[in-house]
Amino acid sequence: MLLWITGTRSMSLIFDNKKITLAAALFLCFCPYFVMSGRYALDCNLMLCCISCSVLVLLLYLKTGKLHTLLLSGVCFGISLYSYALSYLIIPIFLVLISLYMLYHKKITFSRTLLWAVSVCITALPVILFAYTLLFHAEPIHFLGFTISPISGNRMDEISFSSLGANLWNNLKITLTYSIYPMDSVDKFYTLYPVSIPFILLGMLCSVYDFGNSFRTRCFHSGTVYLFYFINCSFVVALTPTDHLYRANSIYICYLFFFLRGIRACCDFLTVYRKAFLSILAYGYVLWIASFMRYYYTIYSVLDLHTYANSFYFADISDIVTYIDENLGDKEIYADCVDVEEFLYFYYPISPYERVPLSAREEDGEIPKHYILNASTPLSPSAAYIVRKENQEFISYLNDSGLSCHTVEFSPYYLFYFD
Repeated sequence: MLLWITGTRSMSLIFDNKKITLAAALFLCFCPYFVMSGRYALDCNLMLCCISCSVLVLLLYLKTGKLHTLLLSGVCFGISLYSYALSYLIIPIFLVLISLYMLYHKKITFSRTLLWAVSVCITALPVILFAYTLLFHAEPIHFLGFTISPISGNRMDEISFSSLGANLWNNLKITLTYSIYPMDSVDKFYTLYPVSIPFILLGMLCSVYDFGNSFRTRCFHSGTVYLFYFINCSFVVALTPTDHLYRANSIYICYLFFFLRGIRACCDFLTVYRKAFLSILAYGYVLWIASFMRYYYTIYSVLDLHTYANSFYFADISDIVTYIDENLGDKEIYADCVDVEEFLYFYYPISPYERVPLSAREEDGEIPKHYILNASTPLSPSAAYIVRKENQEFISYLNDSGLSCHTVEFSPYYLFYFD
């Protein structure tokens, strides 16, 4: 709901057109990505809503020129830094770029720029301290009753400049079509429907033209805010090669703007046939939406309950682990959690100060636990295997091994163990 309000209001500030504002509202309501991301909006996907709020407040400042609105936007951008680790790079670079553009067009003074930066830094001070401990491997910092310490894994290791061009193209492709992760998108409907893609690409070109034209006319273009954010977000996401489009989730507010900018460009060009063009486009979207809603709330939702990784949060394995401890003794445990040990932490919470790498816990004498099961998993008499019933790869691998094992059924898992 907040995304719908902020996104729609932002578009009304830029285009100042009721029909375009209505189109933005419908786009946010019925496009697949916005529908699907609403079901898992926390974690990194929270960044989409945070950025939408932050940009809205910045656009309000550009319209009113009031200092308190500028400072509020700084607070919003500071809060956005808590939404996702990639924001540590995306937001600072974006703020520098848009500040320079605003300074050039005299939409902000240098003193206000400094105050804006201070408001961001004060709001995001815990994040800044955390980034400091992460980058410089510093000792934990005690701040206002909190202890800020680096995480066990170094997320900075994910940053790489290799294959940057290929990654940029791949990110554009998957964000406009679909990724390998079915919780993000489905290949039948893409993230924003196939019919949206040409208008989004046209809107990108028009935004680049508007940006270049702003230097000739000395006229500030509010849409450049989204152009800068899109370029910056695309670049940073390309530094972390991935086929999961949720890493670029905040880019979709830019796609909303590009789509509307492309539609307006078409309407400006088709002066005579504008009504016919919009009617055909509207009917096309109605058909796409009807087809998607039917698929999503019938076929897809049934598959989602049992197939996709997020369903593990609804399938407690604590009873199975207790059964192993009480009946099988000290067994090395293989839990079918698709290589995400956090699924186990969800049911066995520990203090963040105790969380150290899995290998270190094993060296301290803790019974090892593993979190992925496939055809390369070793089969050992000293191990117990908690297997999803859908994991036919491992079940077939176990059956083909010729080893005799015991099976205990726990919905939706099987427990396999040897004598």
